[in-house]
Amino acid sequence: MAWSPYSASLDAEGFRVVSWDPEYAEGGVCPRMTGARPDFLKKHPDAGVKLLELEALAADAVAKNAQLAVDALVKRLSLTPAVAQAAVERVYQQRPTLAQQLDPANPLSIISAEGGLVGKLNLAMQVLQSTKTIPEPIPLKVIQKAVDPQYLKRFMASRR
Repeated sequence: MAWSPYSASLDAEGFRVVSWDPEYAEGGVCPRMTGARPDFLKKHPDAGVKLLELEALAADAVAKNAQLAVDALVKRLSLTPAVAQAAVERVYQQRPTLAQQLDPANPLSIISAEGGLVGKLNLAMQVLQSTKTIPEPIPLKVIQKAVDPQYLKRFMASRR
């Protein structure tokens, strides 16, 4: 597993990518997500919602013109346009909407205690441990505690 622009760069240079993340499991094992440190959020309780407001603005803009995301990756990360395009298509455009992330049936739901994002991260821990990338997986209870839907719920309630 690798950061998607890195895999796309290798692919563009002619290296064989053995498998892409979505081939491990539906929706992939390492989903694109937005996160913040819990201590920071405790000190700045409105930051989580503000971050989601910015994410929604960006998602709306990119939905209207995907080239904005490609251009941003080229400029900010010094990727080639082809690699940036591949990253946008493989990762950014595959992310569920904020509303879908609150749907318990969605493969990347953030409100499912064992499925959704928690399940994906738990599976990633098992894969990383089985390949000896990490010595021990992060315990499921730690993952469950880390996936906190409160900010997304507050943001979605504010949009009604």
